[in-house]
Amino acid sequence: MRKNNASNNKNNFPYFSMDFNWLEGIINKSIDQVFSNKYDIEISPFNAPPNIKETDDYMIVQIQVPEQKKAEDIRILLDADKLKITGLSHDPIFVNLPCKGDVVGSEANYIQNTLQIRVSKYKKTNYKEIMINYSNTSYDN
Repeated sequence: MRKNNASNNKNNFPYFSMDFNWLEGIINKSIDQVFSNKYDIEISPFNAPPNIKETDDYMIVQIQVPEQKKAEDIRILLDADKLKITGLSHDPIFVNLPCKGDVVGSEANYIQNTLQIRVSKYKKTNYKEIMINYSNTSYDN
């Protein structure tokens, strides 16, 4: 009777012997994003990342705009806790906000190559009152 040499050779599993070195790059990039800046910019095609400040009611985002860009080409879109800004570079710029925003009460101003976006903090609650019925009877059936 012959012994199976597969149990002696650890490299006999061609379907499971994969190179996971590519995964290290993804993990390192994710760790850098998590621990770098809480309010980071995902794509930074120019200058410095945005400056983000908070008040009780607003998040204020300031972005330096390259001189050659026309203010009329800039668009700002809000999706929950992220801004999407187009017209500053070839690709849209995404800015992560510290909390959920609301377009109602938000505004943007462009002054001397600085775009200042004031995003109203989302304050709506989903609480709805449940009415109580008063009765002298019990729940016993």
